[in-house]
Amino acid sequence: MATFEEEVWTEDIKKELSKARLVRRTVAQVWNKKNHRLTSTFEYEDENANKACPKIIEEKVVPKVGKNYNTKYRNNRGIVLHDYRS
Repeated sequence: MATFEEEVWTEDIKKELSKARLVRRTVAQVWNKKNHRLTSTFEYEDENANKACPKIIEEKVVPKVGKNYNTKYRNNRGIVLHDYRS
């Protein structure tokens, strides 16, 4: 049985992002006093990749997760749970 992570971030999507020059995607868990959250960090090879990869994510990943993903920019500390390097 596939995890939510595996169902959303399929090998095909990872390959497409690698071709678009995504270098790394890291998922970390951040604990607060009353709860925790997961954060994703994306590292790109260059500015062109920084423009291309979010389009792929918007087209291929967001429809799979619906409203479960909430995009916010924050400064965090966390423990890495998933780390993909192409």
